[in-house]
Amino acid sequence: MASPSLFWNGIDGDTGEPLFSPTTPRELAALALAEKVDPAEIERLARWREQNEEHRQLREGDPGDLAQAGWGVIFASDDPAAPGVREALRPLLEHRQAQATRVHAHYYQEYFGAAGYRRGESKLQFLARFQVGPGAADPDRMPYYLLIVGDPGTIPYGFQYQLDVQYAVGRICFDTVEEYAAYARSVVAAETSPPSRPRRAVLFAPRHPGDAATDLSATGLAAPLAAWLADRYPGWDIATAFGEGATKARLGALLGGAEESALVFTAGHGLGYGSGSPLQRKQQGALVCQDFPGMLRCQGGVAPEYRFAADDVGDDARIHGLVTFHFACYSAGAPAMSDFPAKPGEPPRPVAPQPFVSRLSQRLVGHPRGGALAVVGHVEKAWQLSIDWPGAGRSIQAFEDAMDRLLAGFPVGYAMEPFGERYAELSSDLSEELEVTRYGGTVDDDVVARLWSGRNDSRNYAVVGDPAVRLSVPPEPIEEEEPDVMRGISFS
Repeated sequence: MASPSLFWNGIDGDTGEPLFSPTTPRELAALALAEKVDPAEIERLARWREQNEEHRQLREGDPGDLAQAGWGVIFASDDPAAPGVREALRPLLEHRQAQATRVHAHYYQEYFGAAGYRRGESKLQFLARFQVGPGAADPDRMPYYLLIVGDPGTIPYGFQYQLDVQYAVGRICFDTVEEYAAYARSVVAAETSPPSRPRRAVLFAPRHPGDAATDLSATGLAAPLAAWLADRYPGWDIATAFGEGATKARLGALLGGAEESALVFTAGHGLGYGSGSPLQRKQQGALVCQDFPGMLRCQGGVAPEYRFAADDVGDDARIHGLVTFHFACYSAGAPAMSDFPAKPGEPPRPVAPQPFVSRLSQRLVGHPRGGALAVVGHVEKAWQLSIDWPGAGRSIQAFEDAMDRLLAGFPVGYAMEPFGERYAELSSDLSEELEVTRYGGTVDDDVVARLWSGRNDSRNYAVVGDPAVRLSVPPEPIEEEEPDVMRGISFS
């Protein structure tokens, strides 16, 4: 019996139809076999994977303490806007410097000017300039938390992905200097004032009729994740908005309205448009809500009342201190060229004239009134293998581990390490699987397809914001000991 086709989340904003056609394992396996693999990078990932679990991210120390983990910021060396942006970020930089240098002055670093990222530089070339090799992050050589500043056309997504395997990486990218300044003020205010958010997390997942992708993301990801968190964190209010409850109005209440929480997790379709579409820059990565009638019933494009985009976050939105996580295509941004060619041997298809960070995530973190601290999302298409692994069924451990770390109070960048671990593991496994072809052997299409697509999916999760931020919530109440009813009673 033939294996079922694999599908993705994503809606074409111009037509309301699936953004990507289902793909068979054989087609994906052919793409994997045609891909050029860097043996040195695979070897490094395998070596990283073999390291002791507790030392994979940080060589030693507490990743929740910047004085032990370190913090750095990376600018592009040839970005003419960098000096002005650096000055706009000064409150945040000084705040992080004070935190990271409590013990060691060199645990805070600014990679700026000649020390900044150089165009065309690989991760290895960048690290080598500072005498840093592969292995767990050592803040004596380079800080563990690294904030990239600038657009992905200047500092590429590929550099970010590879750096993120070894370090905790985030990116901020705005169109104006004032947005950078607003973000800096937001983070400093959130970390120097009393916590502003309740101990509440909301999981939001539409479920459209006749739509296998949202059926899986709602019932296979969001629902079990909510149940797992509710059981693990009884001191938190874990709320849900699934199916008919996952409307645009409800999402608006969560992202700026009266319904406050510390963390909002969404699972569903992201909007996509053809390269150069006049709507692409404003709406690619917008979140499709339950109001969308479904691909079988939609006539024409996705109307504004069906999606939540940047222009739905009003100037009076109350989102300061929020963290959001989106399982949706393009929810973090888009590359210029797809990572996934349509057919073996063909060049990658164009996605956009220039790579960009999604407008919705920019609006959320750069809000003038005080923005979200971070947005976690996906660059490129989001794959079903994030949720369902052939032969194993539901496989959402990376999501569970990430959310567990967030609710436990760890920084966002450290919380995302499970996705880096999954990427490294699948890369190593894929390399071993394809090794047989060098000697004339054959491979199992199903195995290669799931390893290749699962690897790419895990790699493309990204943090928009400072990776050192964490949920802005009050500490967990300390339960008072039960009174000892026997105390003071004497026995004769």
